[in-house]
Amino acid sequence: MNIRNPMLEEIKKNYSLAFEAAISAGITIGKEMEVEIDENEVGYIALHIGAAIERRKLMSEAKRCLIVCASGFGTAQLIYYKLKNQFGKELDVVGTTEYYKLRDYNLNDIDFIVSSIPISDVLVPVIQVNAILGDNDLIKIGQFVGEKSHSINTYFDEKLTFLRKKNQTMEEVLSFLNDELIKEGLVDDTFLEAVYEREEIAPTSYGNFVAIPHPITPKTEKLF
Repeated sequence: MNIRNPMLEEIKKNYSLAFEAAISAGITIGKEMEVEIDENEVGYIALHIGAAIERRKLMSEAKRCLIVCASGFGTAQLIYYKLKNQFGKELDVVGTTEYYKLRDYNLNDIDFIVSSIPISDVLVPVIQVNAILGDNDLIKIGQFVGEKSHSINTYFDEKLTFLRKKNQTMEEVLSFLNDELIKEGLVDDTFLEAVYEREEIAPTSYGNFVAIPHPITPKTEKLF
């Protein structure tokens, strides 16, 4: 039975990560059930994956911090409400604890600790502040809260950035890029064939002269 997905192009354009994950899922499902999963069905799988990604974003938008103090409950509460008032939804202050109880606290979901005393024996970042938060304390915390995990510049390599090339066809572009990657020692001579295998499942072009050609499974451990 052929299923048409009227949202397919929009899904590919707006949820490219979910669509890539859905392709991998479709290949696995197809092998297990001995059926062929076409691009339209992959699009529907991508909807569910995309929804899960969006839910995850909602859960992880605010950084989570724990307040640690020497023993004074009043001091911890003062810091707690100051942070809630200052940062609002940008910061999820999960609670307060005394230093001697910290070793029993599960820090797996904590992004950083705000502490009025020195702490060096934990695996999460610690921002030491005054018991009465001053402007400098709030600036330090604000810099951490607003910090992005990655700068976009970290994803670009000058040696692999090519502008105004005269390649006209997809084949010419892929061949050129493949040759450059081989020169840099990033891929071997099986890479281009693997890219074409991926293109047969669903094109990696998204319109407006944008494409992200890649194989189904990674051919290198290095990102480029």
